Amino acid sequence: MRLRGVERLEARCLLSINLGPGANYDAVHLGPQTGFFDQPYVEIELVEVLPDQSTVGLGPYDSGFGIYPYNRLLLDTGANSIMVVSDAAADLIAHGYRTEGTYTELGVAGEHTFGVSAPYQLNFRGSDHVAYSLPQTASQVRILSDPSVDLGGLPASFGGIPGIVGMPVMISRVTTLDMSTWDDVLDLLDLQPMGVTFADVVPPSNGHRYSVPVDTRVRFDPGEGLPPVWAPVPFLTVVAQNNGIRRSGGFLLDTGAQMTVISSDLAFALGLDANGNGSLADEAIRTETVGGVGGTMDAPVLLIDQLRIPTLEGPELTWLDPSPEPYGLEVLVLDIAPGIEGVLGVDLLTSGLNFEIDLETLEITISGAPYFERIHLDFRTLETGSGMIYFDLHPMYDQVTADPVGVLVTETGAGTSATEGGPGDSYEVVLAAAPTADVTVAFQTGDQLQPVASVTFTPEDWFVPRAISVEAIDDALREGPHLATITHTVTSADPRYDGLAVQPVVVAVTDNHPVAALSASAVSAAPLQEISFDASASTHGRPDRSIVSYQWDFGDGQTTTTEQPVIAHAFAQFGIYTVSVTVVDNNAPARTDSASVVVAIDQGNQHPVAVPGGPYTLDRGQALRLDASASYDPDAGLGDRVVEYAWDLDNDGLFDDVAGPDPVVEVPWETVAGLFPLGVATPIGLQVTDRLGATGQATTTVTAIAAQTAGQVQLVELPDQDPSAGPLWYRLETSRPGWLTAVGTSPEGPGALDLALFDAAPGPTPLVTSTPQGANQRLDWLATAAGQTYYLRLQGTSAEVDVKILNLVQPAGQRLNVFGTAAPDEFWFTASPSPGIGIAGVDYDAATARLVFFDGAGGEDAAVLRGTPAFESATLGPGTGSLAGTGFAVHVAGTERISAFAEGGNDWVRMYDSPQGDTFQALEAEYVMQGPGYANRAFGFVGVAASSRGDAADVATLHAASPVDTYLGTAQLATLRGQGRSVLATGFPTTVAVGRAGENNSAFLFDTPEHDILEAGAARTTLSGGGRTQRVDDFRTVHAYSSAGGQDEARLHGTPQTDTLVAYPTWAMLVGSGFAVRATGFRSVTASTPAGLPDLAALFDSAGNDLLEARGTTVSWGDGWTYAYVLDGFSRVLVQSRSGGHDTAVLRYATPTDTVVATPEATSLAGPGYVVSTNGFDEVTVHGTGSGLWERASLFDSPGDDFLTAAGNEARLQWADGRLVRLLDLTWVRAVSSRGGTDRKHVEAHDFVLALYGPWVD
Repeated sequence: MRLRGVERLEARCLLSINLGPGANYDAVHLGPQTGFFDQPYVEIELVEVLPDQSTVGLGPYDSGFGIYPYNRLLLDTGANSIMVVSDAAADLIAHGYRTEGTYTELGVAGEHTFGVSAPYQLNFRGSDHVAYSLPQTASQVRILSDPSVDLGGLPASFGGIPGIVGMPVMISRVTTLDMSTWDDVLDLLDLQPMGVTFADVVPPSNGHRYSVPVDTRVRFDPGEGLPPVWAPVPFLTVVAQNNGIRRSGGFLLDTGAQMTVISSDLAFALGLDANGNGSLADEAIRTETVGGVGGTMDAPVLLIDQLRIPTLEGPELTWLDPSPEPYGLEVLVLDIAPGIEGVLGVDLLTSGLNFEIDLETLEITISGAPYFERIHLDFRTLETGSGMIYFDLHPMYDQVTADPVGVLVTETGAGTSATEGGPGDSYEVVLAAAPTADVTVAFQTGDQLQPVASVTFTPEDWFVPRAISVEAIDDALREGPHLATITHTVTSADPRYDGLAVQPVVVAVTDNHPVAALSASAVSAAPLQEISFDASASTHGRPDRSIVSYQWDFGDGQTTTTEQPVIAHAFAQFGIYTVSVTVVDNNAPARTDSASVVVAIDQGNQHPVAVPGGPYTLDRGQALRLDASASYDPDAGLGDRVVEYAWDLDNDGLFDDVAGPDPVVEVPWETVAGLFPLGVATPIGLQVTDRLGATGQATTTVTAIAAQTAGQVQLVELPDQDPSAGPLWYRLETSRPGWLTAVGTSPEGPGALDLALFDAAPGPTPLVTSTPQGANQRLDWLATAAGQTYYLRLQGTSAEVDVKILNLVQPAGQRLNVFGTAAPDEFWFTASPSPGIGIAGVDYDAATARLVFFDGAGGEDAAVLRGTPAFESATLGPGTGSLAGTGFAVHVAGTERISAFAEGGNDWVRMYDSPQGDTFQALEAEYVMQGPGYANRAFGFVGVAASSRGDAADVATLHAASPVDTYLGTAQLATLRGQGRSVLATGFPTTVAVGRAGENNSAFLFDTPEHDILEAGAARTTLSGGGRTQRVDDFRTVHAYSSAGGQDEARLHGTPQTDTLVAYPTWAMLVGSGFAVRATGFRSVTASTPAGLPDLAALFDSAGNDLLEARGTTVSWGDGWTYAYVLDGFSRVLVQSRSGGHDTAVLRYATPTDTVVATPEATSLAGPGYVVSTNGFDEVTVHGTGSGLWERASLFDSPGDDFLTAAGNEARLQWADGRLVRLLDLTWVRAVSSRGGTDRKHVEAHDFVLALYGPWVD
């Protein structure tokens, strides 16, 4: 893996654990984890090899290594490379150490970029002072360095780690870690550092040796560029066990790690997430801060039961603690990299010693012995993927504990192997003890090996080994020699065997794939120079396969395929080219691999040409913008180009003031302040450099000015400017893309001034100059973005100039955006004769814009919109408005006052209200909608539609504009139409229509579904109900309709002049001088007039049974169901019964002087100031007052046979057609028989005077 730093961890206190359940393997029980005591260190020396092959040591390392504090580095099996850091790196640099590149390294907490050294010879030695060199050939190595990194949190001079020596010194040799000197040490001061020695062979055994295979199952690629010396890191299989769960995984052997680590996946697989919440935070006993080259991070520390390392000798080396609870091995939970299940740290390798502290004397005593006397790291063949670790146990710990049951796995020879598409291998499994039920072993072979059928052992044949055949899957992946793992699952009704963990089998797989290699005859050449590329070192993973073709890609667009491994090629352009070859083998289908080499075409270069631009104008306090983009390279056709632009701004001949790859740069004022006097053309220089290092130079000048700051422009007004003594400069910045306009006005006329606009780096030529426009000078420039900086120059003879600068108009295709400011703005638009707009008193042509949009942006803004003689439509609302016609549309927003003018045509306008308290007025030619914060007007439109959202305070007032205007009002809308005009108001709770007094205006009012009341008179009529009120004033004719439901009422009011009421069951109409009001469909109608006038009411019956009741001028009339009329004040009331039904009338004397006359044609009751006359009623009853005064009545016969009766207080006359009149409580009754027929009478005792005239027959 890539180089990692040492974790910043303190020494651990002792913890005790008990052996957890489910341990089913022979084991050497080492005991508890007792923290780390020491880590291995080696001494190094860097030597520079001179051209004559002589050597020079860097720093004090010359003296045979010595004891210099900076040359003792940590020996780290978990590091791919070698690095020197902190004070040690600084000391190397002070003695001539050089770096030639950088390299980004991955640590436990992130990435860090180190320097990569020049090639050096590296010498190193262990504690036996036997020196070795790296490498062992004539070539040299590169190491990593960074003086800013402190490993372990301290500088090297204060006890920190000066650096790390990784696997490159341990590869291809045997490294021994010697802890035998720790045996029988009783005092802390007697402890010696861990011994480190190197050898070419494995030292002899102490008689207690256990062998553990290691491999490079996870490899880390050093990457491209300039990598340091590199070697793979070792992995071994470690079994973690907790609460009976046993899981094995690939652990990195890391002598640089002070604490053992497991991955989060392994932690969850062991059941450490006890509460099952998906987090290990609750189960952690604490957190540790882990540090390395990339920084620090916090990781949880958890307890597990056991850690075991399977050995080739059979027993597993087991760390456990048989002490009482609490118990457990401490492990960090940390994810290092994909494929790494854990890290075996020095806390386990150096355990065994026990430390005791006397709290009174603070003396520290040591007991026990290290678990391992020596550990031999045999990495002689690790580069090819395999190696071995030999653990020489202390004799006191070498006691094998036999497990009662188990599944034994036996591999043949040096292990199990298989070839993709070729021969396989086999191993044996057998039970260690007799089961009580069948035991089935299933095999999980993964995606690298062919599936294997499960095997079953019975209580009778459990001791018979089963051969397991292993064959590799011939896949198409380019893997090289790699490892595959077979895991085992045991199931049985015997609880001792069911779920038993079994040692996995690691299979070495030979890849069936070619391996490409490529070299070049030259890595630097000129264009068109031929280079030879050689792929003959390419090989194949299988000896019975071969490479049959070579596919070449030269990185310049040229490709070809050959059967030979060597080819020549020339490059046409300068550049760095990656040349690759893909080798193709004779598998069916064929398999491939690729390799590449980098060549530089950098010979025969011409100098580039510098073009510095300018002359430049520099505003004091502002950045100097330099533009050298016109510079070029004559070899551009060969792929060369300018890569650096360096400027000499202080005229000292050195191009060291500003430099970089960009042709256009902005130099801060702080850099150039004091270099350029005001108004003086001062020389500056430019030097350009091409990709190959050639240069070219040229000069120009800079002139300084002092500009006023106009700031970010929306609308800026600069009054009383005086350019007569010299040009005035203004620095400004656009607020948006669009027209940047400047207008200058002088009392002396436009000839007394001129304006010019320059870009952010004013040069000799302006972008645009002003032209006379009326009494002004004006310029316009189309800015392309917001935030652009410009300079405006004002010059002339006038001493009094007003300048206005605008950036409010923005063309956008066929759209023109106009922006207001926070202050009050006035905007106008006209469509005729040619479209144009105006803002802040400045006009713009809008002929090409189909859409104009104005946003007031705050302030009390006003907008005027004018159309054409053709048809247009307008829409006006609170703060918004639009006008649209053929070929144009204008929209305004954020504007408090909007006025729209129709310039002819049948134009329409729609006006909308706000959510509260609005009024709408329709005058003769002006329409006004206003409310909180806005007031909109429309002029000359023939059609107007005003809408309300229904707020109770909203009122629409419609004024008639012609003698024949007609109003129509319903529950939702109101219209007023007349000659050439139509007004519509919808949703207004209150509508007022005002007619023209004396004209022939008509109104039609319709009710709501709720209870409505009509109040109608000569000058004003109101219909209200259901939250809706309609009022009409001064209309000659008013029609009110009750048709939508509800118990509607109509109240008709007469005038002081003579009025007439005509009432039918379905409608009633009151007519007077200059007015007529008709109420149709109202269930209840009340009509009243002032008393004493000769007003007439004519009432007509329905087809049903109607009832009339009258007393003086108070009259009620109706059928009791569909209609009911009440009259008051009418001096003459005529009631007709002619439509059918049995109609009755009840007439009551109002005064004793009233009289009744009853004939077959009519019955009339008359009194002072009134008369009520009924006609055609089936039955009429007349009641006297009962006062006993002289109350009289007259009855007249019909031409037929009539019948008169008198008895008590009642006189009754029934005519020949069956109709009847009854008189009650009168004092004098006259009965007349004069029209023929046989009239009869029946008179009994009665209490009134009965006068009979004519031939009444008894």
